[in-house]
Amino acid sequence: MTIDINTMAELKNCLKESFGLYLHCHDCCGGQSFSFDTEPSAEAMEYIVKFFTDKNLTVTFTPDKCSFVAR
Repeated sequence: MTIDINTMAELKNCLKESFGLYLHCHDCCGGQSFSFDTEPSAEAMEYIVKFFTDKNLTVTFTPDKCSFVAR
C-alpha cells in the first residue's frame, strides 16, 4: 500500500511538534521508506506504530531504529 502525501504530511507534522523529530520520506518504484537524522525515543516509536496500526499497516524498524517501512 502506498502512503499518500497527506498522511505523510500529518505524520511529519505530529513528529516534529510532539517529539522534535524530522521525518524524511523516501519514495521510489520499489516502495516507500522513512528515516530520521537521530534515533527516535521509545515514545516516538510507539506513536509511529500506533499511527500506522490505526491505518491497518505494520511498521518495521531497522536495527538502528533510524529508518522504517510501513506495509
